[in-house]
Amino acid sequence: MKLATLSPLSILTAAAFLAGCPEPTPITNTNTVTVTVIQDCGPGAPNGKCEPGNSCVDGACVLSSTLCSPTNEAGSCGSGTTCFAGGCVLTAKLCSPTSLTGPCDTGNTCMAGTCVAMASLCSSANLTGTCPQGQVCQAGICGTVPQDACLTQVYTVQPTIGVDTRAKLMVAGKEFKDNNGSGALDPYEDWRLVEACRARDLVGRMTVPEKIGLLSEGSTIGSGTADGVLAANTISNIQNLHLRQALIRLGSRSARELAVYLNNVQKLAESEPHGIPFVVTADPVHGFGLSTNATTGVQTLSASTVVSPWPYPMGLGAANDLNLTRLYGDTVRREFMGMGFRWQLGPMADLATEPRWARVQNTFGENAHAVGNHTRACIEAFQGAGQGGLKSGIAATVKHFPGAGANEDGMDSHSRPGRYNVYPGNYFEYHQVSFRAAFTAQPAAVMPCYSIFRGQLDYSPEQAGAAFSRGLITNYMKEALGFSGMVTSDWGTIGGTSWGVESLTPQQRAAQFLRAGSHQFGSDSVTIMQQAFDQGLVTEAEINVAAEKVLEMSFKLGIFENPYIDPDASAAEVRSVANRTAGFVAQKKSI
Repeated sequence: MKLATLSPLSILTAAAFLAGCPEPTPITNTNTVTVTVIQDCGPGAPNGKCEPGNSCVDGACVLSSTLCSPTNEAGSCGSGTTCFAGGCVLTAKLCSPTSLTGPCDTGNTCMAGTCVAMASLCSSANLTGTCPQGQVCQAGICGTVPQDACLTQVYTVQPTIGVDTRAKLMVAGKEFKDNNGSGALDPYEDWRLVEACRARDLVGRMTVPEKIGLLSEGSTIGSGTADGVLAANTISNIQNLHLRQALIRLGSRSARELAVYLNNVQKLAESEPHGIPFVVTADPVHGFGLSTNATTGVQTLSASTVVSPWPYPMGLGAANDLNLTRLYGDTVRREFMGMGFRWQLGPMADLATEPRWARVQNTFGENAHAVGNHTRACIEAFQGAGQGGLKSGIAATVKHFPGAGANEDGMDSHSRPGRYNVYPGNYFEYHQVSFRAAFTAQPAAVMPCYSIFRGQLDYSPEQAGAAFSRGLITNYMKEALGFSGMVTSDWGTIGGTSWGVESLTPQQRAAQFLRAGSHQFGSDSVTIMQQAFDQGLVTEAEINVAAEKVLEMSFKLGIFENPYIDPDASAAEVRSVANRTAGFVAQKKSI
């Protein structure tokens, strides 16, 4: 290795000359500076120097344009590695007979060591799809033959049974919860059965108003109280409107107060016919930000005082450390569960390709491959991958399908001027990369975008907001991409933010919403769907499909067995010193 030595004086003199400055006064320090000259690429210098436009790979110079990158997923990599999602990864870690749960390309998942297309799997969107070895697809559910899949006991580990107004049942040496108080074990109370089967059985026992109550999620149970007492309208919403999903916005209530309050919500829900538990959600609340008043220059910090502060997703994307993103997701999981929340309206898989858009800080960035990787890692952490799955996690909601980051003129589709997404250069497919990656983590829910995807007639022939487009929701997302979870809309989709279907009545919009394949609307009155049914615009069978999918998520969360939490444990977990410290370290990494 060739070395050259330059005195500090000569270095300063050269710098001053190049800057057009007077020559500096000589200094007496005689220390030398050692400059390392990089060797040429070769067998002895596997990371050596090449001509411009070339890179050293395994000791040989190759064209940089031929290497694996986010824009060349078929590019070459060094020995022992393979180009995967735009980066070189160890080949031994990919899905294979020796790596049965390794990653696959976007749109695929690892099954017994082989990558198979998500869309080919047995699901409610593919009634004859692929199942694990020894099982067959029966009406969208994998089971053994000749037994009905809905009679197959697939779970064996005894869950914790939590009761207040109901009793426990003992059957075959196992504990179950008598949700409806009948004294007998009904199929929907049997935790050993597939969740979709339990949901189907329960829906068959419900009235139309009870089922319609499942199809709305909004701010219907308040934000908690200091003494845990439920307000009269909260009680009415649970008892009379049969609501079982709601969003809470964090405010002045502590984690312990929320836990006590939500335990009381669960006790009331448990006492109702069928004993259907309540699912509480929230928007992403862990982001820590700062804003500056354009007039006064005063800066204001924006951070919840209830949960630990972390960077916004854009900060996590800047750090570009998947382990850090997983730690963030796991912290959110633990803190949400500590408060009694089992669902988050996030993460966003949108791409920040339009810098004028006001929501770029909520994305992981603009590179579709990187965003896909971080979104997938976040979903897995939310949903308890490695911790027992959703029964030990919170339901993730990927949004805003099929991508809200390309808003026309940087406007946002919450308002009419921003109702279109546009793709100069035909970049619609690029925005799908991150969603395909997200779907391989099997998120519990997805939220469609408000936008009309202008000119994308192959995907959205209706040219209406995504939640109203059967082309986008059923034909593309479910049948082509293999998504089989719950579809919940953004807020006000039926009642106001109904781009492309403004001429329809709210009841007609509700009908188109269900026929598109969407299931649950956010912050719209349940009376709209009831009126649509009364007017003959929707059938009970269509309502059943949506209600089953909503309930399926609740069964997967395990809250039919035990919806209760320990308030003291929540006080110790939420915003703990360890969580706040981890969040602070993440903030420094993001900067």
